[in-house]
Amino acid sequence: NSPNTMPTLIIHVDRITPNAGYKQKGTQTEPYVQLKLRKPHMLIMKKDVGEFTTEAKASEVYETKHSFEVDSLKGLELHVEVYDEKLAEHTVNASVTGAKALGDTSKLLLGSCLIHLNKHGITDDPKGVKCPLSNTFVKEGKPEVLLIFTLNP
Repeated sequence: NSPNTMPTLIIHVDRITPNAGYKQKGTQTEPYVQLKLRKPHMLIMKKDVGEFTTEAKASEVYETKHSFEVDSLKGLELHVEVYDEKLAEHTVNASVTGAKALGDTSKLLLGSCLIHLNKHGITDDPKGVKCPLSNTFVKEGKPEVLLIFTLNP
């Protein structure tokens, strides 16, 4: 290893449980998870550290991982957003479902959450973190995204 190698943050997107998606008129949502790694205090650059999007899966079991190079976890935020494009195609009027169309009717935001990474004691020992989704419109249960973090120095 060269001395200037950056630490690697590995984010394993495991699953959403209970499901954030739902069926409507026989159409099943196929949610996907979008990760956005940001350092908000880097206002000058306003640069995302990185971004990753999983495949869309009706089962909401992803078991996929992605690595980000990070200088440190200090001030690092992970924005987790769960979208669906499948049902959006069938939803003519987004206000009917109570979904936020966000100016982009090709996808529905099923829910989102924010993780302050330096508050979870993430090390090279894999650490599971449950991220409860807010603004989801599932009637029962509170969907949580299960993420597993590993920081390789």
